[in-house]
Order: sequence, then structure tokens, then C-alpha cells
Amino acid sequence: MSVMKLTQGLLEVNFDPASGYRMPNLERNVRHRMVNGTEKIHQWYAKGKWDIPIVFLPRVDADVINTWAENKTQLTFYPDLINSPGTSYIIRFKNDEKPLDALSGPYWHIYYGGTLTLEEI
Repeated sequence: MSVMKLTQGLLEVNFDPASGYRMPNLERNVRHRMVNGTEKIHQWYAKGKWDIPIVFLPRVDADVINTWAENKTQLTFYPDLINSPGTSYIIRFKNDEKPLDALSGPYWHIYYGGTLTLEEI
């Protein structure tokens, strides 16, 4: 399990992705065999894109995230605060509407859930 964080200035929201979420691999490798038989590996970086499912996010945090998404606010995203807390990306939401809605059932007025669609700038 990992803990993620979105920040804008001093305002931050920590959240856990839903169980079963796997981080995408952002590194791309290409191997080439040269005429003389040596192998070269070229590595480059692709812009990050994340579709993060979330359940049981408190309403206060969901309201902040929904506001950021509606305004297409530029944010700093920390995808794994436990294993690599220094890794961050500058992102914007790609959701066309509010990404988080109230959950149904007994928690409808307390917790929100949905999918955050983020893209690196």
C-alpha cells in the first residue's frame, strides 16, 4: 500500500489509492544490437499519466480535490510517500468533471470516492 499526496503551496491532501492499484512504469527502454555484436540500451522518460481509484476519502479533502480539478490547477504530485518520498511531478487534472462523488450506503455524507486522472505537465 502506498500513500500519495497532492499539494498547492501550503495546502496538501494525502490519500491512499484503492486496493489493487499499481503504479505505471514511466521508464522506457530500447535495446539495439550493434553490427560488432555489442548491445546498447537507450532509456528515456515518458510524461506521466495516472488513473488513480480512490474510496473513503473524507469530504473535506474531496472538496479541495474537486475544486482543483474544476479549475485545472497546477499541482505537485507525490506518488509514493513511503518508498520514495522525494519523487514528485508537476501535474494537472484531466477529469472533465468533478472526479470525486459521495459514496452510496451508510457513509454517503462522510466519504467520497472516484477516479483521479492526472497528467504530468
